[in-house]
Amino acid sequence: MSVTAECSRHNHSDYNALGRDGGKRPLRIHRPEQNLDLEAWREFHGWDVHSARAAVTIEYDPATQACGCTVEGIVPACPRLLEADVDYHGRPRLTDTVAPGPFGEECV
Repeated sequence: MSVTAECSRHNHSDYNALGRDGGKRPLRIHRPEQNLDLEAWREFHGWDVHSARAAVTIEYDPATQACGCTVEGIVPACPRLLEADVDYHGRPRLTDTVAPGPFGEECV
């Protein structure tokens, strides 16, 4: 898992399921140049305080254009964004808390 961002006072990132790739510094900011581990990402920017690490596998079938995921372990639910009232598959997200990411409850 690797995340790249532009550093801005307007950035915000939280309640994500972050994959584990074993890298020392998988979180990268281009300007200014920073390569951070999750703890430093949280300390210096206050981002992803409620996010969790998980072994996440994303599957994509180009023939059917189907996409889904599996998660090893427990990923905590997070507050639903009001703008995200459906998941990737178009299923309604009507509860106050949901699985992080676009794939819905199959990834919890």
